[in-house]
This record gives sequence, C-alpha cells and structure tokens, in this order.
Amino acid sequence: NNSVDNATGSKVTVHLTATDNNTVISYFITQNGSYKPGIYTDTWSTFTTPSSSVSENVTYTIPTTGTYSVDNIDNNTALNLYVWVRDNSSNISDNYSFDNITYFK
Repeated sequence: NNSVDNATGSKVTVHLTATDNNTVISYFITQNGSYKPGIYTDTWSTFTTPSSSVSENVTYTIPTTGTYSVDNIDNNTALNLYVWVRDNSSNISDNYSFDNITYFK
C-alpha cells in the first residue's frame, strides 16, 4: 500500500493493492499495529471493485476520540497505518502492510 506522504485534517488517502486466489473484498486500516481484526470486526470496508487483483485509492479517517484520535496527535507527527485485507472466503491476510505519513495540524 502507498499513502500520500503527508496529510492535514482527519482524512488520509491510501492506495491499496492486493492479489489473492479468491476475490479480495474488503480492507481494514488502523493506527494500532498490535490489533489484528477478526472476521466479524465491524470496521471492515468494502472495495469499490472487488476482484482477485484489486488496486484502489481509499480514504482512512483518523478517529475523533481515543488514543489514536486527531486531538491526541501532535503537529508534524509520523502516523503509522496498518492494513489487512480479506477475501470472499473470509480469509484475512496473515500480516499487515505498513505505511507511514506525516500529519500536520
């Protein structure tokens, strides 16, 4: 995945690519690298055009509350984004993909 190099505000554009033997249907993005989503996690987002080889720009919204919220991020801070993908057989990628951006308030 490749995101923009820096961001301002609460929305970040992230370019995701994934390939699988099955159809890749959804993705999960978080700033918490120690959290791995489960099949029934309610924050999975669906790709616009699911396929066995998907490539899309998606929007990640930085939370407004909690540890990883906009209010708890200092200006000019590196944000780490962790991404998992899921296929139509409910298989979740074994490892996350990682990217970081610089956040400006």
